[in-house]
Amino acid sequence: MYSAQKLLVPALMFLLVLCLTPAFAEQSSSANEKNTQAFYETIRSNPLTLRGFISGMPKGGDLRVRLKESIYPEDYLLLAEKENYCITLPTYYAVPPLNGACPPGTAPAKEFFDSEKNYREAIEDLSSASFNSKQHIISLHEITPDQFGFLLSAVIENAAYQHLDYLEVLLPWAPAKLLDAANNVTWKGTPQDMYSVLTAVPAMDSIDKGKDRLISFMAGTKKHLPIKTAQSVTVRMVASVDRTQAPSVVFAQLIYAFKTVAADSRFVGVALTGDEDHPVALRDYDLQLEMLNLLTNMKEFSEVKTIITAGYLEFGMIQPTKFKDRIRMAVTKGNATRISHGSAIMYENNPFALLNALSEQKIPVEIALTSEEAVRSITAKENPFPVLQQYDVPVVLVTESGGLTRIDITNEYVRAAHDYNLSYAQLKTLARNSLEYSLLPGKSLWKSTSPYIMGDECKDSLTNKKTGICQKLLTENPKANKQWALETKFVEFERQFTAQ
Repeated sequence: MYSAQKLLVPALMFLLVLCLTPAFAEQSSSANEKNTQAFYETIRSNPLTLRGFISGMPKGGDLRVRLKESIYPEDYLLLAEKENYCITLPTYYAVPPLNGACPPGTAPAKEFFDSEKNYREAIEDLSSASFNSKQHIISLHEITPDQFGFLLSAVIENAAYQHLDYLEVLLPWAPAKLLDAANNVTWKGTPQDMYSVLTAVPAMDSIDKGKDRLISFMAGTKKHLPIKTAQSVTVRMVASVDRTQAPSVVFAQLIYAFKTVAADSRFVGVALTGDEDHPVALRDYDLQLEMLNLLTNMKEFSEVKTIITAGYLEFGMIQPTKFKDRIRMAVTKGNATRISHGSAIMYENNPFALLNALSEQKIPVEIALTSEEAVRSITAKENPFPVLQQYDVPVVLVTESGGLTRIDITNEYVRAAHDYNLSYAQLKTLARNSLEYSLLPGKSLWKSTSPYIMGDECKDSLTNKKTGICQKLLTENPKANKQWALETKFVEFERQFTAQ
């Protein structure tokens, strides 16, 4: 009997360890996940209790952070006060004083903190009530590294608070000299004809200066962040290009963006953005996709990923015939890695075939529920989110303009869960999607995403004990590494519901 006890105790201890540190491959059927799902069912009907639950849930990444629009107005005003700047009225543009005094038509930033009325009016006007202000508050061409760091650090701290581990920040990155020079170049012929013309512009050779500039910007950011926060949230940049400019200017920026991504690993992709109903954007849509097609098929840019805003329209904004193939062409001609918004997908020709194609090719659609409602008046009923879910098109929830709309990523998960009756398992899929369809380089942790099934390298590893082959995968592949960290956090999150 004594010998039997000696055998039994270690066996029980081994089983206990397995229960406390489950293998990820078995996580989908773990007791902790089932307990979490059961608790979630008791609180899911109330947005307030949903908020309490989702706020602590790991969410992976936010893949569309437009820097200027993602900074809360309070932080803009704090920076202006810190720099002793003046604020133009009523546009709220921050400008330095002239000869130690604020020029006519402006007020010292510190005065906004002395009067509650002025402060509240400034916050309201710089928030979603005044979307036109978003382009006037700050210029990235003129910003100093310390100012940039102050603002980006505020975004990063908010991300850490929301249990995010990763951000993709959109930046218009082409130097002003390049824009000016390209604006004086007349477009003649095809993108292939114009490539050599625009690459010969002297400002196109400033990629190394751009790298140094980003180094100084990120050093300024690190200075404003707690060490733990700086280490926990990975930030990568996406070079954004506004489509509402002349063809030579758009193409010059796209070339510069592709060159930047190819040369600097801190940039992970290129985004074509801007209002699709703008007359220039409507006129040049096919031409801009030809530009992207040329660049994405060039050997030196073979690894560069692209995000295209396509179908971010509500019915009536453009002629019905203009809806017919915007998203489809972004994929087939523009070689989009991700589609941003895609709100008008059901207005395209043969939308069901398009949905199936997006599903088969695993091309995700970024959905910003609050921004889309605020900017385009697209309500929950009109949003394609449930249609995309029904056709197994990958969806990633993003904030896009969290400071302007005064929301965070938790708000977007709460809206999705409440408006579309999502299960806990579906929320986990959205969080996993945010890393699976990120532009982080390297192999994925997963061999299947529908449903998520872990790859062979790590399927036998435990949360606290990785096999050698799993460790190798995580060390060599930033994407897999972030995904493993998310799974670890899900295990920790779900343990708290064991006694519920």
